[in-house]
Amino acid sequence: MSGLCGWMPTQGTFWWSTAYVPPLLVISASAFAWTLRLGFVALRTIRELKRLPRAPFPPNLVRTAKAVGLDRIDCVAGGSLVAFCAGIVRPSVFISEAAAAGLSDSELMAVLHHEADHARRYEPLRRMARTAAADVLAFLPIVGWWSERQIARSELSADAAAERMAGRSALAGALLVMTAPAIPLAAFVGHAELRAQRLLGMRIDEPGPPRGMWAATFVYSGLALSLAACLFEVVLALRR
Repeated sequence: MSGLCGWMPTQGTFWWSTAYVPPLLVISASAFAWTLRLGFVALRTIRELKRLPRAPFPPNLVRTAKAVGLDRIDCVAGGSLVAFCAGIVRPSVFISEAAAAGLSDSELMAVLHHEADHARRYEPLRRMARTAAADVLAFLPIVGWWSERQIARSELSADAAAERMAGRSALAGALLVMTAPAIPLAAFVGHAELRAQRLLGMRIDEPGPPRGMWAATFVYSGLALSLAACLFEVVLALRR
């Protein structure tokens, strides 16, 4: 097939009058798929949060949450030491009754300050949106790399906020004993090794994406545009 469909892989000229169509098709399809994926992940997360069994608030949790300034917090039943931030429009902090009982007052304060920082920055929604983009644009590996980089930075930022308010030793103690939740959320233990390096005062290198990743991204971008051009050519042929 000649025309747009054959341009990218073989031709040296372009139909300038319709040059905008393939990129527009790719962007529109990606935006639509991202919206669907984001909605699916949001609904699934809401359902999973509703299933979590709630537990009574122990006095120390009530006291510490008030000191931190948290007004949206839930205590969930469970034997694991877990804390995470979840929610779309109004993010809440969730902490297990085991964590409330097993952490010292200073460690509990560090955990709550960490999660409160996620809530203030709407990190659950941001993370959900980035993850949905990485899933939809899996053919562009740079998007997944960028998403993971932003998650790591958000964890380090929340740690810095917690350390300022509760102290380094309290944050380190909490990081040693907390565990990950069963559902993938903005949990306290994310990127633990990187955060331990920060606590130890070690330099944290942030290397850029590998050259191969950039190359793959450009190649797959070209293939996506070529496919869009082919589809556009087919539509034009059918309308003739």
